[in-house]
Amino acid sequence: MSFGTGFRYKAKPWPVSDITGRCQKSFFQETSPGKKYVLVIGNSHLRSLVDGIVAMPEGCLRFGFLSNPGACATVLRKEVMAAKVEVEPDLVCLMAPCNTGRMTIEEAGREFGKLILSAVERWPNVFVLDFPTRLSEDLDYQEMLRQEYNRVAVRFNVRYISTAAQFPVKMTELWCRDGVHLSDETGMARLVDLIWIASYLQLESPPPSLPQPPRKPAPPAKTFIPTLVVTGEVRVPRGKSSHDWTEVTSGMRKTTAEDFQGLLRI
Repeated sequence: MSFGTGFRYKAKPWPVSDITGRCQKSFFQETSPGKKYVLVIGNSHLRSLVDGIVAMPEGCLRFGFLSNPGACATVLRKEVMAAKVEVEPDLVCLMAPCNTGRMTIEEAGREFGKLILSAVERWPNVFVLDFPTRLSEDLDYQEMLRQEYNRVAVRFNVRYISTAAQFPVKMTELWCRDGVHLSDETGMARLVDLIWIASYLQLESPPPSLPQPPRKPAPPAKTFIPTLVVTGEVRVPRGKSSHDWTEVTSGMRKTTAEDFQGLLRI
């Protein structure tokens, strides 16, 4: 376990949600003509954005935030289903929850799938942004959780954007002392860049196409096959080795760190 060396403001008291009994708060930037509206849903990493401590970059997008500190996927799902949004968003950014309690990887994946389903049933354009690494928790567990979340997102044809490479654990200034939350000046500055860039890329790129079922091949035509008699030595061409393999991926493109190189504030 290690700790961060950055600074994070002291959390302010928030109202309690009637839906889940947990603290919850939202913030929506003012409407601006010509700007696409992005709704970001997540847990305590959004707290400094909702309280106005950290600001989003300026540009062609405007943002709204629904923050539920300490929420797991089950709690976020309830808030998503009950959320009152006056203006329908052009895009929803769902931040992957890292609060899993004592759930196994498989259990967390199932709850995450229910969260995605609730989001896509309500809004047509949804993507998932990976959670920032926690210094205070096992790194292998977090990596397995990311992989499970990505598999679940692919099943729902939802893009999962990995951000782990953007938060290297050796850069302790990205986190505050608890090793869980990002520091305001360094860590959150990087996170808001990621949210903005990922949202822009999602809005500019076409949505992933659903995989098409394979066509049933037509039955071969009946043809006359002559018998060929060969005498002497016959060289049989070498077949493909049983050790050779081909990597097969789904039709969905997984956005990785390369998509963000040169775009982040370092």
